Amino acid sequence: MRRMFWASLLAALGLVAATAGAAADCLSDVRGFDQELADSGYWMGGSENGVAGGNDAPNSDGFRSLRPSHELRMLVASAVILARQHHDKRCADVLASAREIYHQKSKDKVNNRPPVVTVEDWRRAEVASAVAVTDNYPFYRSDELIGTEVRDPRCALLGTVADVIQVRRTGKIAYLIIDRSGVYGFGDKRVAVPWADFRITATASLLVLDTTQSALDNAPTGYNRYSKTEAAADLQTQKIDAYWTAH
Repeated sequence: MRRMFWASLLAALGLVAATAGAAADCLSDVRGFDQELADSGYWMGGSENGVAGGNDAPNSDGFRSLRPSHELRMLVASAVILARQHHDKRCADVLASAREIYHQKSKDKVNNRPPVVTVEDWRRAEVASAVAVTDNYPFYRSDELIGTEVRDPRCALLGTVADVIQVRRTGKIAYLIIDRSGVYGFGDKRVAVPWADFRITATASLLVLDTTQSALDNAPTGYNRYSKTEAAADLQTQKIDAYWTAH
């Protein structure tokens, strides 16, 4: 009886180890795909990076179309979640769907409009064209910003937008939460930065933040949107604002 118990336990442990290993493999594949997206420049901006047609009206299925790059980011984030929960087969299926969508969109773009510049040239041109968010459109939706790369004026990658914090009373954006890893869904350190500190491109394909890696390393981490008291919320925002005013 005891021998059967230990045999069953060892078999279960082996299955857990195998599952964990497969999940780790899927995470590695997701990272590779994310790097492929970064290297390709996400089909280099343009109107297709905005919400389809710039229209808030829902489609015939009742849901509003998202920009293709955000749809892919959602799939990447979903694959990460599944892998971390050891659902390796589901992770692999979601990643396969993301790859299929990406390669089809890339093929369509090449057929319809051959690239005329390199990815790096495009990024530098986008960074140079970015204007202060206060000089651009007054409102952006979360789906237009989450997953967007943040770069410094020299075009170095600082991270990606992981969340958007809005003022409850007005709905206006107060802070962007920056995932320091640069890979949406993988970051261990997230930093809140005042919205007014950013510059943005015309198609919201990139955000520009004039800061350094060192300043981000030492910045207050996270943002608790569920502060129990108004005083605690005010203290949090004061700390963040004071830091970025000094940097």
